[in-house]
Amino acid sequence: MAPRQLHSIQVLRGLAALSVVIGHLWQIEARFLGEELTSSVMLVGFAGVDLFFVLSGFVMVHVTRTQETSSRNNAYFLYKRATRVYPPYWVFTALMIVAILVGPDTNTERVNAESILLSLLLLPQFEVPILPVGWTLVHEMYFYIVFTGLLFLPRKFLPYALIAWLMAVVAATAFDLHRATATFSIVFNPLTVEFLLGAALALWRPNLPRWAGALAIAAGISGLLAAAMALGPLSVETFPIFWTRFFVFGIPVTLIVLGMLQFETDKPTGLYAGLVRLGDWSYSLYLGHLIFLAAGARIWRLIVPDLGWVDNLAMLSLGVVGCIIAAGLTYQWIERPMLVATRRFGHRVFRS
Repeated sequence: MAPRQLHSIQVLRGLAALSVVIGHLWQIEARFLGEELTSSVMLVGFAGVDLFFVLSGFVMVHVTRTQETSSRNNAYFLYKRATRVYPPYWVFTALMIVAILVGPDTNTERVNAESILLSLLLLPQFEVPILPVGWTLVHEMYFYIVFTGLLFLPRKFLPYALIAWLMAVVAATAFDLHRATATFSIVFNPLTVEFLLGAALALWRPNLPRWAGALAIAAGISGLLAAAMALGPLSVETFPIFWTRFFVFGIPVTLIVLGMLQFETDKPTGLYAGLVRLGDWSYSLYLGHLIFLAAGARIWRLIVPDLGWVDNLAMLSLGVVGCIIAAGLTYQWIERPMLVATRRFGHRVFRS
C-alpha cells in the first residue's frame, strides 16, 4: 500500500513556492517599475528553495518506505520522479525561449543549441538554465538518480548510505572539489546536505508533542529572521552560497519541517485546506512565476501611469495574486493532465 499523502508537506510546498515568488518581487520591481517600494531583504524568500530540498529528501524516503526492492520498482520510482519534473518544466522553458526571442531588451545570445540542450535535459552547467529556476531542478534530478541507486540496497543499510553520502560531500568540499567542474558543483554541493536532512527526518521522525512542534517552527522562523538581519543588504551577487547558505537557511527550514509534521491532520479545513491546495499548485507556481510577473509588469507599465509607490504596491500585490491564479489554471489544464497521462503510461509499462 502506498504511503498516504501528508497534508503538512503540501502546505510547506505551497509556502516554499510562495516564498520564492516574494523573493523575486524586489528584482521585478527594480527592473520594470522604477521606484523602490520593496527591499533586497525580500531575497531571503529564496530560502523557499532550501525548504524544497529538505522536503524532497523527506518525501523520497517517505514514499519508498514500504517499496519492495527490485529493478522494476526502482526504475518505476525514477520514471515517476522524472515525469513529474520534466514535462511541465519543458512547457515553461519553451515559453521562456519564446519570450527571450521576441521580447524587447532580452539577451538572445543565451538561446543557442548547447544552452537549450543542457537546459532541457537539466544537465550540470555553470550558467543558469534558460528558465532560471531550473538550476534547482538540476539538483533535484541528481538527488533522484543517486537515491534510486541507494534503493537497490537492503533498507537497513539506507541510513549508513546516507551518512556515507554526507561524508563524501563534506570531504569533497574540504578540498574545494565542488568548484572544479560544473558536474562537481552539483555532485559535491553542500545543498545536498539539505536533501539528506529531509531524508533523516523521514527515517528518524520524532513524534513530538504539538507544543514542541510549535517551538521548532518558532525557532526556524526566528533563525530566518536573524539571518535576514545579519546578512544586511543583499544582492544576487552577495547572496550566501554553499555551506554559508546551508547554515543560514538549511537548518532553520529543517526545524520548520520538523515542527509542521507535528500538526499533520487527516481532514484539513479553512486556511489549512487552502494552503494544501496551494501546495498542489506549487510546482506550476514555482516554474511560471517569473514569466507571469514579468509579463504582468510589462502590461501594467503600458496601461497604468507611474504613480510612484502607489501603483508599485498595487502591481506587486496583484502580481502575487495573479501568479497564484495562473498557477492554479496551469496545474488544472497542463500539469495535472500531463501527470495523469505519464502515470497511466508508466503503470502499463512497469506494472503490467
